[in-house]
Amino acid sequence: MKKLVMVLIATTFMYASAFAGENPEFDVVGCDADWYFSNNITDDVVNNVLSGENKVNEYSDFTATPYDAYAKEYFTQTAGQEQESVCFPEYMAYLIDAGNSAEYKWRIVLQQKPDTDLDISIRDCVQKMNSFSPYATTAYEGASQTGRYKWPWGTSVWTASSNPTITAKARPGEYKTIGFPDAGFYLDARTLPELTVVPLVDKLYTSKALWEESIVVAMPETGVLNGMGETQYRLKQGDMIEIEIKVPGSNTVNMSYGAESVALKYVGIYGMFYQGASCVD
Repeated sequence: MKKLVMVLIATTFMYASAFAGENPEFDVVGCDADWYFSNNITDDVVNNVLSGENKVNEYSDFTATPYDAYAKEYFTQTAGQEQESVCFPEYMAYLIDAGNSAEYKWRIVLQQKPDTDLDISIRDCVQKMNSFSPYATTAYEGASQTGRYKWPWGTSVWTASSNPTITAKARPGEYKTIGFPDAGFYLDARTLPELTVVPLVDKLYTSKALWEESIVVAMPETGVLNGMGETQYRLKQGDMIEIEIKVPGSNTVNMSYGAESVALKYVGIYGMFYQGASCVD
């Protein structure tokens, strides 16, 4: 009878785990609830994803918590001085102009244990060389695409190597999967279309105007090798994702990013939360 009870208890936990609820979730550097690029969808996520009485995304500024040893979000760049974005009013960003190189890096803490692939969503701000607005008032101004250059006589040229590259890496947090190394491991991306998997290490990508690009990251599974031959580990709440964008010196456009220009979007497991101090008034 005792063995039977233990089996029933174990089966109950397995059943509950298999049918645990899931939430849409997004994470950015700093306070998710104050994200500059929020819309009615992300506002709904903030209001509906709860941990007890708390709204998870209102407890997400990991730059000031007792858990900094495990979870520390940040944004760094080498482009230059902070200034108001030429694409978005009152949004502070860092401009790199044509013919110059720069590096941007985001570290974002996962507030839920992911149960799906993750989307790296990148908010663009790309204009023609010497233009400082995505809107044209002359033939020589306005939005553009990375890697693209227009000759004075109007011919548009595409150079793949003039585009930025992106790298994404996972690092362990407080509740890391056993064996997850401190050095972390690189993530794999799914190409669109076809969904073939490639290592997301210094991979070229293109962006344009003030739109949002999305790169799909394959959810890591413990023990499975990634495209770089590294062992992967299941991501948990509190783990960190580092995204690095490098703009080459052959860059043909003016472009800029800020601390909130990159977001992670995924489906998280209900109850598997990671929270910091309240980040809203």
